[in-house]
Amino acid sequence: MAMGGLCSAPANFLLAQFAGRLAMKTYHCLCSGPPLGALGTAGLTNAPMEEEMDGELDAAMRVARSRAEGAREATTTLKAKGCYWKATSEEGADTALFDMFSLVAAQPITGRTHQIRVHLASLGRHLVSDPMYGPSALSYHREWCPRLFLHCSRLTVRGLDRQQCSAIAPLPADLARALGTLVPVR
Repeated sequence: MAMGGLCSAPANFLLAQFAGRLAMKTYHCLCSGPPLGALGTAGLTNAPMEEEMDGELDAAMRVARSRAEGAREATTTLKAKGCYWKATSEEGADTALFDMFSLVAAQPITGRTHQIRVHLASLGRHLVSDPMYGPSALSYHREWCPRLFLHCSRLTVRGLDRQQCSAIAPLPADLARALGTLVPVR
């Protein structure tokens, strides 16, 4: 995309697009719980975020309780892409239990650390296999999805000719296999 060294004009043009929030990124993520709306609908989450210290060295992000000092603007567009279920059962249970999952396309407007994970968790939709923001009760997700289900599927920037240029990355094999273990809800 950018020809030349790190300090070349094309590289600076590309970096300026990220700094100016002009680069568009689309992530696909699988969340616990039903979709936040009808499939295909989109919504905007505008919730400021702040750092939360856990001990002396570990820091995580969270939605700010108010417009507190240090809270930074964070905006994400969310679109419902799919709804799935997975049969689960407890030992000795006579009936099967079902967990619902939703596939979401997320576009961060701002670029905060862990922004998508924090915004979805604040809406009660924790990402599958999220060891940092998912409740420990959902750790069984790692049995069928070995890593965080969050994937940047599209990056769009403008070239030096001002034309949009998109790089598209299909879902990696391990995440596609995990999604394949679920049953789509029609």
